[in-house]
Amino acid sequence: MVGLVRTHREDRRMIYRLTSTHLVALIEEALGFAGHLVHDTPITTNGPHPRRHR
Repeated sequence: MVGLVRTHREDRRMIYRLTSTHLVALIEEALGFAGHLVHDTPITTNGPHPRRHR
């Protein structure tokens, strides 16, 4: 799992950055799935998934 994230320190904070757009998509998919479970909404598999806004 080495190399999946890059890190750097800003004052007392540690900043983590994913190194691949594939990893970003995987994390977004996992967060979307968790959101469906928390809000008890149906999970659909047709069509593109909306991207989170930063």
